Amino acid sequence: MHLARVIAWRAREQPMAPAVIDGARVLGYGALDRAVRHGIAWLREQDVRAGARVALTLVDPLAHLVLSLALLRRGATQTSLQPGLP
Repeated sequence: MHLARVIAWRAREQPMAPAVIDGARVLGYGALDRAVRHGIAWLREQDVRAGARVALTLVDPLAHLVLSLALLRRGATQTSLQPGLP
């Protein structure tokens, strides 16, 4: 099963179950799914379509994960770049 579908399924079945733990931050599957859907909407506004290649430079690992999953659901591919590099 596709990772994005697994997360969406878990969001429906167990929305409060922890999906991501980043230090003191805990995000349940429901909240993760909502954040990813918000990211998808933002990507749509930016005209990112299936097959697009997107470079991500995000310091916050949780934001990076959310946008990575949004790109996956959108059918785009990503390249992660280290912040501060040209």
